Amino acid sequence: MSQEWKDAIRAEEQLHAVCPFCHTLNFATANLGLWPYGEAGIAQVKKGHTKVQEHPDKDQLEVGELEGKKVVFGCECGRLEMFEAWIWNSRYEIVDYITLRAAAEIAENKALEEKAGIAKARLAVVKGRGEKS
Repeated sequence: MSQEWKDAIRAEEQLHAVCPFCHTLNFATANLGLWPYGEAGIAQVKKGHTKVQEHPDKDQLEVGELEGKKVVFGCECGRLEMFEAWIWNSRYEIVDYITLRAAAEIAENKALEEKAGIAKARLAVVKGRGEKS
């Protein structure tokens, strides 16, 4: 996974997070001193989760946000990495899509502005006629 992907998703450190893709609780345990109540704190966080993944080599996890959801870098499901690979492998199509979509929206906005201008001009004409009567 690239650093650019982590930067784009604004990765921050966190002790634990649930992957929104596979619903696995991921938690870091390399530095138990960071956990309130140590092992008891980890046990409390694990409560109610059937799928858990310990990261014993990490002091904290890298967690970002994608579509308003917390995403976990390094989750065993690998979906975040797959998503990055899909974006990168489809980058030319994505750039084309964004370019075409932006052009269409700009054209639509110009058409709306023209319609608004016409409506405003008509209103001015109608008001002008009403004032002369």
